[in-house]
Amino acid sequence: MGQTIGRITVKGDVLPFTLLPGSLVITLKQSLEEVAESFGVTENELQQIFRISLQEYLSIRASDEATASLFRLLSAGGSESNKLVDSFELLATLCVLSGAQWMEKIEFMFNLFDFNEKGALNVHELTLALRTIVSGVMKVADNPFPVKEEDVDKVAERAFECLSKQGFTDFLLTCVETMSFLACCETDLPTAMAIDFEPESVSLDVRAEAKSKVEPWREQLQLLAPAGVQEDADVPPRVKLELEEIFGRNENAPAVFCANGDILFAAGSMVVKIAHQGSRAFFHHHSGHVCGLDVAWGSDGCDMVASSDIGSETTATSICVWRAETLDLVVSIPTSHIGGCSRLAFSPSGDLLVSIFDNKNGVRANDATVAVFDWRNRALVYSASYASSKVFDVRFLLSDNVFAVCGGDEVFFYTRMRPSMPYIKQRGVFNIASTHEIMTSIGVCAGKFVVTGSAGGKLYQWEGRVCVKLLDSFSSPITCIASSRDCLHAATSRGTVVSLNQELEVLSRQAVNKHLHEDRRSIGSVRWHPDLNRLLVEQDSGLFCLPLDNGDDKLEHLALGHSGRFLKPSSSVLREGTVEGAALSCVAIDPRGRNKQIAVGFEARPERRSGDKSFAILSFDGLTTLHLGSNSLQTLTSCRYSGDGSLLAFGSEDGCIYVHKSTRPELPLLSKLRGHSSPVTKFDFGCDSGTSEPKYVRSNCSGEALFWTTHGKRQTPLSRRDTVWEASTCIYSPDLIGVNSTGDVASCCVLDHGGCGDQADVVVGDASGKLRVLSYPSHFPNATHLEYRCHSGSISKIESSCSTVFSASRGVVFKWKKKVLWWEEGLTCSSEDTAELERSTNARAPPSGTSPTVMQAAIDQMRGQEDIVVTAPPPHKPRDPWRRSIVPPSDYVQRNCALPDSTLVLERVEGYDGRDVKNNLHYLNGDDKTVVYTVGRTLITYNTDTSEQRFWTHSSPAGSMTCLAPHRSRPVIAVGLDDPFLSVSVIDLDSMKPLVHLQGHSSGVVCLDFDTNDNGRLIVSVGCDRRIVVHDWENATAIASSPTYAQALAVKFRPASASCQIVECGVCYVRLWTLKGCSLQFNELALDSTDNRVSYYSCLSSSGDETLVGTSTGHIIRFTDPSTGVVRRKAHDTSVQSILSSPEGGFVSSSSERIKVWSASFGCLLSVSTEMIGCQPYIISSIACNQQDEFLVGVSDGSIWRLSRSDGANVNGESTPFKSAPPRSSFGLDVSRDGKIATVDDSGNLILSNVFAPANERKVIDIDMPSRAISLSPDGTLAAVGFGLEHKTKASVIAGQWSIINVVSGQELGCRRDVRRHITYIRWHSGGERLAVGSRDGKVLIYHLLTRTAHGAVKVDTQLLSTIEILSFPTQFDWSRDGKYLRVNTESRELLYFEVGPGILIKEVSRLRDEEWDTANCVYEWGVQGLSSGNCDETRVTALDCCRGICPTVVSGDDQGVLKLANYPCTSEHSFLPLTAHSGPVTSVRFVPGGSHLVSVGQDAVMVWRRRLISHSEAVINESPPQGIQTLSGHQPPAENDAPTNTCCNAVRYNSTGRVIFAESGVVSILTNKKAIEAKVASSDAKAIIVWDSTTCDKIAVLADKRQRGVFLISFSSHDEMLVAVCASDEQTQTICIWRLHLGDSEPLLFQTLPAGDERVHHCTFTSSSSKQLGLFTLSEGGFSLWTEQRGALTLEERQQCSPSQTLTCGVQASDQVIAGTQCGALAVLRGRRGVGELTGAHCGPVLALSACPEGFISGGRDGIISIWSPELTKISSFDSHSAVLSIDVRPHLNNESTTSVLARTERGIVEISCMTHKLRRLIEMSPRSYGPSKKHT
Repeated sequence: MGQTIGRITVKGDVLPFTLLPGSLVITLKQSLEEVAESFGVTENELQQIFRISLQEYLSIRASDEATASLFRLLSAGGSESNKLVDSFELLATLCVLSGAQWMEKIEFMFNLFDFNEKGALNVHELTLALRTIVSGVMKVADNPFPVKEEDVDKVAERAFECLSKQGFTDFLLTCVETMSFLACCETDLPTAMAIDFEPESVSLDVRAEAKSKVEPWREQLQLLAPAGVQEDADVPPRVKLELEEIFGRNENAPAVFCANGDILFAAGSMVVKIAHQGSRAFFHHHSGHVCGLDVAWGSDGCDMVASSDIGSETTATSICVWRAETLDLVVSIPTSHIGGCSRLAFSPSGDLLVSIFDNKNGVRANDATVAVFDWRNRALVYSASYASSKVFDVRFLLSDNVFAVCGGDEVFFYTRMRPSMPYIKQRGVFNIASTHEIMTSIGVCAGKFVVTGSAGGKLYQWEGRVCVKLLDSFSSPITCIASSRDCLHAATSRGTVVSLNQELEVLSRQAVNKHLHEDRRSIGSVRWHPDLNRLLVEQDSGLFCLPLDNGDDKLEHLALGHSGRFLKPSSSVLREGTVEGAALSCVAIDPRGRNKQIAVGFEARPERRSGDKSFAILSFDGLTTLHLGSNSLQTLTSCRYSGDGSLLAFGSEDGCIYVHKSTRPELPLLSKLRGHSSPVTKFDFGCDSGTSEPKYVRSNCSGEALFWTTHGKRQTPLSRRDTVWEASTCIYSPDLIGVNSTGDVASCCVLDHGGCGDQADVVVGDASGKLRVLSYPSHFPNATHLEYRCHSGSISKIESSCSTVFSASRGVVFKWKKKVLWWEEGLTCSSEDTAELERSTNARAPPSGTSPTVMQAAIDQMRGQEDIVVTAPPPHKPRDPWRRSIVPPSDYVQRNCALPDSTLVLERVEGYDGRDVKNNLHYLNGDDKTVVYTVGRTLITYNTDTSEQRFWTHSSPAGSMTCLAPHRSRPVIAVGLDDPFLSVSVIDLDSMKPLVHLQGHSSGVVCLDFDTNDNGRLIVSVGCDRRIVVHDWENATAIASSPTYAQALAVKFRPASASCQIVECGVCYVRLWTLKGCSLQFNELALDSTDNRVSYYSCLSSSGDETLVGTSTGHIIRFTDPSTGVVRRKAHDTSVQSILSSPEGGFVSSSSERIKVWSASFGCLLSVSTEMIGCQPYIISSIACNQQDEFLVGVSDGSIWRLSRSDGANVNGESTPFKSAPPRSSFGLDVSRDGKIATVDDSGNLILSNVFAPANERKVIDIDMPSRAISLSPDGTLAAVGFGLEHKTKASVIAGQWSIINVVSGQELGCRRDVRRHITYIRWHSGGERLAVGSRDGKVLIYHLLTRTAHGAVKVDTQLLSTIEILSFPTQFDWSRDGKYLRVNTESRELLYFEVGPGILIKEVSRLRDEEWDTANCVYEWGVQGLSSGNCDETRVTALDCCRGICPTVVSGDDQGVLKLANYPCTSEHSFLPLTAHSGPVTSVRFVPGGSHLVSVGQDAVMVWRRRLISHSEAVINESPPQGIQTLSGHQPPAENDAPTNTCCNAVRYNSTGRVIFAESGVVSILTNKKAIEAKVASSDAKAIIVWDSTTCDKIAVLADKRQRGVFLISFSSHDEMLVAVCASDEQTQTICIWRLHLGDSEPLLFQTLPAGDERVHHCTFTSSSSKQLGLFTLSEGGFSLWTEQRGALTLEERQQCSPSQTLTCGVQASDQVIAGTQCGALAVLRGRRGVGELTGAHCGPVLALSACPEGFISGGRDGIISIWSPELTKISSFDSHSAVLSIDVRPHLNNESTTSVLARTERGIVEISCMTHKLRRLIEMSPRSYGPSKKHT
């Protein structure tokens, strides 16, 4: 809705009549009605009208000459003898040019042209209104532009219906032309020079300035480091602090009243609440200096408070909204601004919050932002920047839709029409006085009008955005304004509060703190409470409560800052005092009270001279001055008495320390200690051991530590090694080395507590305002400590008394109470008073050592307490280097990261787990067609007839599947897991869902088995934890458990045993377990003699009543009862791997290389080797037998072979496996647009398959060398393959070579080698002419490719364009869309950008922030940071791909086998869906272009995933439309419970010759026989689409594909070149198939498949585009989607969801717009991104059918009514078919301008209605229940 016309300038003669207040325009209309006798106004009448209505307002701006000029302009065009001004034109022009808000202007113009006062405008009134407005404005414009009346009329015709007031408003606000015209009329007056005044600039930044880290003190004190200190001696502190009181407040931060009279103000990083009964509480959720505060009074007594801080050096400003009553945080709003929020204000409703952000660390800086938040939803509603003006105040005015900002010499008003629209900025107009004083504050008087105060002491009253009144009654600048019920209170810089009534007449003046100096009287903020009738005043960093009915006598002091004050802690009491006329900088008291005196130091004044007083001595009790002395000409920074009170020393900014004798009244100077290079910060007195006389001084400045005698002689650190120091305030000391490593320490204080033995603690304050309590001394960094975050700036001083600690920062002092901690008990000692504990000599001391477990429990307890952070040494986590190179796009808007609206469903898995596992391949009992096996974390059932796979995935990434055990009589299987939390999962193979999860093992399960009874109620499992467990899986309980004492290899229930017996074998043992009740007992079985002892027994099986045991020596032992003897036979040359019973009574056994079939009498019937099978040199891992004389062999390479038990022949043919092996150690993957999958692996094979083809249809090309990188050309016909491995395995491998191979013929078209290490990554540009190749030696090579034909052979010539060298080797890279740039990820986690042509590194990465990228495979870049930030150090993203479109989706794979699906960009680490299937690292992932499928490759399998949309619609359909899904050209979808293959077709169609075509019992029939004209008609059954000629009934084409199942919707493109079909492949998923029809010699081509989601599609059609790009529009009951062609494939561009009340049932495209029918019987126009338009009632019941017609479109409903509509949803005519309409078609007139007849299929048959005669003719009668046609034809 941009302004498209430009901005007009008004002629100078008309300027006095512009920007009038809205109320004056209404008054003008009333005066005109009284004076004017007709619609024409003469000049004299106009003069009279203006005198009546505008005389007072225009007295200083306009004259009769200005009125005459206005009359002359508006009467232009009339005759000279009878000139008149049109009254409507006059009023409309002045209204448009007024200063009223837009909504006020629109309402005025509507009432002006509503002649009949019916509340609606017809087309004539609207046209007249628009013409009049345009005509009048153009007459007074200085730069008019031509506007034709025809153009104005066309705008009015868009709303030809009668418009209500709301409709008129919506029309003007949504019409581009009208909004442009109104915007061009927003005129401002010329500006004048501003006066030279500006309020005092105040900075909010209380954070310490960054300083360079200079630490010479470490070298100076290295000789004093204590010896023999253990590095692991981490002793926790023995004292914690509890906040007791806060003195002082934050300057320039407002204070507010709550509804109940409580007072809130800011102190440090906290907000203090003073309850009306006097108690105090603290809000502590801020981490920085609190600078903004406001409260919204709740009607229910629940006041909401908003507070803001300035953040820190690394964190931005945050806003907290909390409850005043409970101090509970409701919401925290993060912002991107660093520098603070100087103003906060709630809206009148309390739902919005407006704030002023300082972006340059100062409120008065030239860069500020005004922002409006919907705080409940943490959403930014609006923001505006002020780059060149200074912002002082902001406030909501009379509603949530208007707020005002005063910045510099201007006032800006922000207005929005309604909550859903943005705020519009308008400058306030000073019509009364053209002065430009600086506006300092805003207020609302009694909820009626707005006032602003200026630095010149003036008050301005505003109506709308126009100043209507000026009050000049203040002698000093106005600093703030507060409003009460009936009056206004304005405060000034001279400390006066002036009360005014609603007419702005002065009621009273009250002076606050008149005794203060003029420079300190300025009032910063004022608030009023209606019930208490009191004002809350902030003055001179203090807070006062002022009654309105009394003067200064009852002024109540609430909080005092400490500018010019000093603090004296004594006996846990804080006393305050001042020295008038002097700014105090430091304070000290006599520690023993001997001299009863206090010393204070002064700040230096600019005019200080020699002899001026620099310090004072005060009495302890009366705070009277005892002595004034002088020493330094600069500010004194610190002062301290010696321990015996004999000496007093002052540190100064001049780097010196002045030592005075305090025992004499005149305090003579003893010595001056010189040598510091910067101001002295801390110093301590010291004495020799055994004495108390102070002889030495140690001092600190920035980075320095020096030592002295009290007489001024410099000392070396080593000479003072044995000195006893009276205090420990110096932060640079050998006992605090560990403290200084954790931050910028500003102050410290050692706490001695006798109640805790000899241990002492130290309290440390740093420059960021944090207090830490550590054990003293502190020698090593990162010691365990307690942390308190209350101060907001550098903590300048910490003092301690017996039970209290005081900490001071800028303007605020915190009082803390000490509490003793007993870590070994995990409790705070609270039974006795802390002070008593410290003084007690008999208190119990803690033991010298504390248990780590007990200590950790105590630390956990401390973490639960408020304001305390217990910190242990943190692990060092280096920052990933790629994060330094990420920059968001310039148009990026931060949003709440949502989960994706689609998920991935496994569709196919190529592979089998044959490595390091056993017994994971089985036939399902009683079903010879179903095979069960595992791949990674996935259990797979495979139907040998249909090749259908079904899956269950173990979702935990903790472990994989280790073994399987099928139930003997039920379709249930037990899965053993390598998971520390779950041991066994029992899966129902019919539903592929888990029945129960069993626990019992602390590590992975090695083997398991079901019991031999028919019910199979028990499961036995043996784990790596060497424990055997028997489970009752139906009750999910463990019956018995026992250790096995050795490594187990197999376990089986013994068949036909009277008691429940279990056989277990393992390393050197075979045991027979007996289950008795809930206990397990075993006996060792001696199956071998001592001379023939085997290493291990490897496997078990049963044959009839016998038990079979395989051994490591290749023997098989058979026994029924071991006590009666065993049969032992040599069966294999190597260890027996598996034994399996066969249906004939025999068994099958296998070793690593051979399989043997045995008879029941132990005779060998068949022997087959792996060489005979064709899978050598791989070993056999599992075997499985069925009832049909076949058995399966699982091999370690991942393949499965099916052999005959009679002769060992391969059932699938020679060298053809039953399931092919996946790529071995596959690393390279690419997918073409047609679904072609290309993989390369270490075996030297290029394997080609297709997403949409069966798994066994694949092609293997021998490329001779191992490869780990491949890229397909854009057309999918060529493959670029890079060769080599990390370590060379054989001489024939040429590392660094790459080749281009024709994937059709397998021919090599070209090769090249320019590097010496193996190729790690290769990528083709979409243009097809450039190729990038990355190698292990840290190079990326850019090639130009040229394809040529020589002697009938195709060759590819390569030219090296550039070589890019990097420190690490590349792992992934992406081309830019134009092929100019390359972004590269490296092994060292770097993100680098290069210019391809010269091959140079781009260091200014922000240059490419808006670059479009051809691919998105880099795992480290800005848009996918959320997929990496949540990973721990052991997890790393290894592969990534992105599906483009309006809702792009990204998938990543990591080295734990987890896929993560997220929306792009993914910037949050919690906004993805994890998917587990692979058991090892995911080496590559690729989307099929279009996004319908994803292919992931790991070291275990290749997995094909189908993308399925997730429905978010919550609509409930109460009445379903009639059934029927098979259509001829697409209308009616199936009901939710319809099966795709058992439905009938309800469609009926005319062909181009007028024949009626419909479906009858599965046959498409033609009803009549007229003149034949060739036309293509498509029909479908469940699996195929038939295209045939309706004139000859000849079949043209059959469109069949395995992906196309359950077709229920089909539609041709406009030129019959394309056909789209919607299929329901299962109950939840739909697929869109797009066919390209090549009629003639070529076969039709399945162009693309797309996911359609799980909501039934009702309408699907091709869209037309001027760029001739392919487009598709789909409509489902929950919304609609638009697909567009991008890079040769359709991609989802837009998806809109509908509300539950707008369930869509059908759709049609008519006149370039889409009309949808709804379940409630209404019609709606779909408006793209704006969703569904307003509903228009059409039918009584659901709309079931829609079709386009020449007039617009036609609809049919369940009520049997058929209606013809115009595109604007105006009903033209209606017909009654007497039964529900299922499908509609029309036959147009020859001129294609009207409809001749309507063809409808109803519940009772097919009818035809003539649109000329309105007669209904029934063609076919049908039963209303069976939808099939009857035999009666008409």
